[in-house]
Amino acid sequence: MKLKKIIFSSFVVLAVVAYAVYQRLGGANQDLGLKLDVSSTTLVSIPTTTETPVPVISKKPAQTPPPVKPTPQPPKEEKGQYKNGEYLGPSVVTIFGNVRVSAVISSGKLTDVKFLEFPNDRPTSINISNESLPRLRTEAIIAQSAKIDMVSGATQTSEGFIESLASALVKAKS
Repeated sequence: MKLKKIIFSSFVVLAVVAYAVYQRLGGANQDLGLKLDVSSTTLVSIPTTTETPVPVISKKPAQTPPPVKPTPQPPKEEKGQYKNGEYLGPSVVTIFGNVRVSAVISSGKLTDVKFLEFPNDRPTSINISNESLPRLRTEAIIAQSAKIDMVSGATQTSEGFIESLASALVKAKS
C-alpha cells in the first residue's frame, strides 16, 4: 500500500514538472507567436527560445484632442418673458390655511415672490412655513416659472404656492 502511494505521488510530481517544462518552452503560445503585455504602454520585443524576437501587442494610452476654445459671441439682448410689475395670484385654499402670493417682475424676469397669505395659525404650520416658503421662493426665481418641485413635508403649502404663482405669472406674460 505504501509503495502504491509513493508511485502515485511520483507520477503526479513528474506530470507537474512535465507541464511546467512544456509551458516554459512556449508550447501553449507557440502557435500564435504573440504575447499580450498589458502593463507596458509601448511596443516591445520579447525574445523566445529561438533567436528571432517576437513583437508584443500592448495597449497605447488614448490621446485626448486639444481643447477647443469657443468662439466669442456678441451678447444677446435679452428680452424677458414677463411684463414688469407686481402681479397678484389668487388665494388658494389648502387644508392647513390659505396660500396667496404676488410675483414681482423686473426687466422681464421674476425677481421676487411675496407671500401675502400662508398657513400660520398653529406652531407646526409656522415651522413648516418658515422652512418651506424661502425654498419655494428660491426655486421659482431660479426656474423663472411655477414649474418647480414641491417641498417634502409641506405638500399642501407647496401646491397652494404653485397654483397661486402660476396664476400670477399668467397675468404677467407678455
